[in-house]
Amino acid sequence: MGEHLYWEEGIKLLYVYSAVFSIIGTVKVYFHFVTDSDETRGVVLKWYGMSFLLFTVAFCLSVICDAFLK
Repeated sequence: MGEHLYWEEGIKLLYVYSAVFSIIGTVKVYFHFVTDSDETRGVVLKWYGMSFLLFTVAFCLSVICDAFLK
């Protein structure tokens, strides 16, 4: 049971990274939106896409961890 502690901590860390990237992305998107930049769509896709990808990977790993390692 204790040997799977690293999986759980790693999954929590991925959730934290996803939240941090989402917050940073929100600030960057707001800056581009306010300045009426042409690159707003690319910034949105880059930051929120990365955040969503990390969240999805963390969720899939948590499902795998719960199903097979416990």
